[in-house]
Amino acid sequence: MTPRVCEVLAGRIRSMVRGAVRCLMGEGDCVVLYEAAIRLGARDILEFGTGLGHSTVALAMGVCARGGRVITIDCWDPLVVGDGGKAARQEVSSRGLGHLVEFLTEEATAWDPRGRSFDMVFIDTSHDLGPTRAELAKVVPLLRPGGEVFLHDVLAEIYARQGDILPINRAALEFVWANPGWNYAVLHPEPGMLGIGRLWRCPG
Repeated sequence: MTPRVCEVLAGRIRSMVRGAVRCLMGEGDCVVLYEAAIRLGARDILEFGTGLGHSTVALAMGVCARGGRVITIDCWDPLVVGDGGKAARQEVSSRGLGHLVEFLTEEATAWDPRGRSFDMVFIDTSHDLGPTRAELAKVVPLLRPGGEVFLHDVLAEIYARQGDILPINRAALEFVWANPGWNYAVLHPEPGMLGIGRLWRCPG
């Protein structure tokens, strides 16, 4: 895929993801991820939680002009996405982005990175407090200098567990409190979006 083709595709990202199932990944959330990948100049992105592949498309489009790669990992819980990733692979390949994405099937926290590092990480998995804590602990050491972590559904009250109204948001805040030098913000909490959280290390 030439840089020009990537540029044209990137310019159409809103229409490409408009048909996304909003309870999983809405258009606005996908645009936030795409723009973050562009801003960071990301070449290597790690995604925990592939789902139906809409976020994977946005991330792949964010790296395509630089010939980057996306590694996306999902255990394919049959209660959430019961096709073993077939729809996600089709979503990515139908956009001509299949050569940029590596699909892996396993638990995110059990995955062995084998020395790989990343410019950007996106987490959209169990939506529980404990697993999100564990995922943050796993991915932060994999970040390159200037790398950032993004979390989905930080404002989604539907994932309340045992009194934790916003468990993903809480996990991010706990991480910042325990790790001086890190910042946290919720990006573009617009109507219809479930919230993208951004974690980044303060310069210096």
